[in-house]
Amino acid sequence: MIRIDRVPIDKIKKNPSLYPEGFDRGGWERLARSISQVSILEMVILLEIDDGYLQLSGEKRIKANRKTGKTEIPAIVVDDVELTPDKIEIIKNLQPDDIDPLERAIILNSYIEEEGLTKRDASKKLGIARTTITLWLIILEYEERYQQAIIDNFNNKEGAKLTLSHLDLAKSLDSTVDHKTATKFLDAIMKYNLTRKESIDMKKLIQKYPNLNIEEVSEMIINRKLLEDDLAKSGDLGEDFKEIIESFDTINEKIKVIREAPTGVNAEMKQKLLKEILFTEQKLQQISVETFGKTINYLSKSYL
Repeated sequence: MIRIDRVPIDKIKKNPSLYPEGFDRGGWERLARSISQVSILEMVILLEIDDGYLQLSGEKRIKANRKTGKTEIPAIVVDDVELTPDKIEIIKNLQPDDIDPLERAIILNSYIEEEGLTKRDASKKLGIARTTITLWLIILEYEERYQQAIIDNFNNKEGAKLTLSHLDLAKSLDSTVDHKTATKFLDAIMKYNLTRKESIDMKKLIQKYPNLNIEEVSEMIINRKLLEDDLAKSGDLGEDFKEIIESFDTINEKIKVIREAPTGVNAEMKQKLLKEILFTEQKLQQISVETFGKTINYLSKSYL
């Protein structure tokens, strides 16, 4: 019999003296390595014995689970050690699917280090895109609270919806601004549950104006979201908005002049002024997009 089960890690034994004569451990390990599902890098395959389980393969994954403090591990459990073609086919179709992003990253990183591989080499061996490997490993570069938020999101728990994609955006701030700003960026994403699109907008603002306070940038993004909601609920935007759109290019040019002009006010006042200018610019841009869309829709109904 072959089954998939959750097994207590402390019940797994690694004792060569328990293996029967002629046991081909290498065959089981090759089978584990040959399964190149993107959800798992090394299978845990166990033989059920009287007082627990005998490890046939999956040492790296077992170690990774211990490192993350887990007490159980999903494993494929077999009832004998004979490796037949039928058994291989069955095992290849049994896949534990609850490996979380941190566990996966630890396993992948251990594999790369132990094999002495570059990411490019690992990509070729595992059949996984190098950009995907880089994204999977990024979780190891950030603090425990962000790792836990991603695991919670993976497990559909209540709370911050942080993803590896968010960490990837933070990484670009790490390299272009600094790590402190990147972590504040992630804190804001978690606090306001920002989408990827909103996070990208926020990252661009931070990179363009690194002296802005993160909370102020977050406020601008949230205000933009509220404005989008209001505009979506509204009907015809009216002639006033059309007039704004007609003069938008001129207004935008004036904003640029104001932003670049030297002022005699103190630093705090400059910061407030810049924030107001940027927020005004965002509102005008949003109104422009919404009005253009409604105008196109109106013309389509009128002339088509």
